[in-house]
Amino acid sequence: MLQQQIGEVAGEIWQYLSTNGNEAVSVANLAKKIDRKKDEVIFGAGWLAREGKIKLETIKTTVKISLVK
Repeated sequence: MLQQQIGEVAGEIWQYLSTNGNEAVSVANLAKKIDRKKDEVIFGAGWLAREGKIKLETIKTTVKISLVK
């Protein structure tokens, strides 16, 4: 996956979270919602996490993503 594609997925993740009330969502559900592969969502989330734009939290065995407020 190229950096440009990862950046595009990161943008889709950010857009989804900002337009859906920033409710924490699992990686698997987010992948379904934005119609991307789970691996793509993980790369995009990593990009956003590196920039400090999202919060990642683990609930039992599920990683949930939300925007930093």
